[in-house]
Amino acid sequence: MNLFERLVWQQNPDRIILDDLIFDLGRLRQARVGDGDDSFIFLKERRMLDQYAALWGACPPPAGGHMLELGIYDGGSIAFWCELLQPARCAAVDIMPWGNTPYFDRFITSRGLGDRVTCHWGTDQADAAKLQSIVADDLQGQLDLVIDDASHQYIPTKASFETLFPLIRPGGLYVIEDWSWGCWPNLPEDFELAKGSEPDRLIAEIAVAAGRMDGFIIGKGPCHTLAPLVNRVTIMSDIAVVERGPADAAKVPGFTLVSYTTRRK
Repeated sequence: MNLFERLVWQQNPDRIILDDLIFDLGRLRQARVGDGDDSFIFLKERRMLDQYAALWGACPPPAGGHMLELGIYDGGSIAFWCELLQPARCAAVDIMPWGNTPYFDRFITSRGLGDRVTCHWGTDQADAAKLQSIVADDLQGQLDLVIDDASHQYIPTKASFETLFPLIRPGGLYVIEDWSWGCWPNLPEDFELAKGSEPDRLIAEIAVAAGRMDGFIIGKGPCHTLAPLVNRVTIMSDIAVVERGPADAAKVPGFTLVSYTTRRK
């Protein structure tokens, strides 16, 4: 089943209708605080959602999984994924200190999600200790899916990946959105990021890390099986999807990409 068949696309204004939820595809509102009474702000292009549709079509999300989202603006993406994927638990962080909009609160109440969805406002995606505590407490130590739509900058995006990726269960997914903005000929006005902070080099580092399998050997003898930490990297124009391999997370304490991308001497 195509999960995205449930979406109703409207124009003038550009909106998505999902069940009784309204997602406004317009750019950022001038005033975020106190706004959001009648819809969510949904800052995703249709082409990105088409890529997600292809992803979930080829690799259906686990039923009842636990997910963490980085960067939520007004909570619209949480509502979108909760409605489509039906995770058992969902946690989210955003660096802005805004808090929930009335529309988001009504969504949580109408679905009875008060004990299953948690938002951490004013939280930096690079705060490793905070992210680890969210996984341990809000998600009960289980992590199946991470979607990073936060800073879109190399250093904090890398920090989040190094903290969270080893915590994902084998077979789980880590999605990095808008990884390719450094290649765009024209950036949207609300996408003002410093030159040199492009995250595309992070995707290259992760791809190289997929080839690192030494130190994770299952079994003995000539027929042993190598167990990688990064199992697969799928790159689309707007999203990069990293699949967690079977390596034991306990064997990779203090995981860093540099330790996985250093060439042999």
